Amino acid sequence: MANIALTYKCNLRCPYCFAGEFVGEADESISLESFDAAVEFLTRRGPATIGIIGGEPTLHPDFGTMLQRLADNPRVAGATVYTNGILLDRSFGLVEHPKLSLLVNWNSPDIIGQKAFAKTMENVDDLVFRRGMEKRINLGLNLYDTTMDYGYMLDLLTRYGFDKLRISITVPDFSKEEPGDVMAYFQEKKPFLMELFRALDGIGVLPYYDCNRPPSCIWSPEELAWLQDYAARHGKPDSSIAHTKSFCRPVIDILPNLQAIRCFGMSEFAKADIREFADAEALTAHFMRIVDRPSFRVFAKPECENCYLRRQWLCTQGCIAFKAGKLEQA
Repeated sequence: MANIALTYKCNLRCPYCFAGEFVGEADESISLESFDAAVEFLTRRGPATIGIIGGEPTLHPDFGTMLQRLADNPRVAGATVYTNGILLDRSFGLVEHPKLSLLVNWNSPDIIGQKAFAKTMENVDDLVFRRGMEKRINLGLNLYDTTMDYGYMLDLLTRYGFDKLRISITVPDFSKEEPGDVMAYFQEKKPFLMELFRALDGIGVLPYYDCNRPPSCIWSPEELAWLQDYAARHGKPDSSIAHTKSFCRPVIDILPNLQAIRCFGMSEFAKADIREFADAEALTAHFMRIVDRPSFRVFAKPECENCYLRRQWLCTQGCIAFKAGKLEQA
């Protein structure tokens, strides 16, 4: 699913933000004309599902108009709004459309403050308990620190009766630090992940990875067997949690100026103007050629060279952003 970034503005300043290169810049927001052009580009080959991102997309002054255009467009199969949820009450009548869904990235009150946390809960309560959107709302948990408190998320999942959770292992800000050893990075997080998974299992929730999936080789045979049993018991034996193949493909994020990036993790590596490509498939092929194919020739460790999963393009050894410096040198 490709994404359209409506604005760089955000009403939060989360310390780990993966879009830090953009959020907080001058008030650049997409125009209605450019929004329509981005939607047309993404649906040029036929109906498509589109992600609506930011910044915080609900801050865009034409957010409601854009949602209505997505709902009315027969070539838009569906759209997911990625939001912190604080301002959703301004658009309740629009986000309820059956073509739309929400991914609420919900951080703890220690990160966003008690007032913002309470407002998000008020809005999600309304959508779930009074407006019947429980099947079209997912919660997102950003794993930014192995000491972070995730107890609040267990309480929220229980409150709403949700049985799944999107998790995202955040990537360090490589503009401020060297990438380091990606395998050591995942090994450090492994005990925390297992603790989280066991806690989620205890309340009947199966998580799924967004991106930056751990390579399967970090798990012991016993740990991998437990993960596979965990997924099978929840009726999802093919879950990303069970197989943990660290594959990655271009996402395509279209920025307000109609420049596109492969993903926010690789935003500093390459940008491309969508107006120079026939369609989204051609743009994806472009990023595969200049980013993905070269990245598969960069090994996290010597053993990766002959790894079956890597050779089958099923493992990128974590986020490609860890390799950006070596790709630039190639």
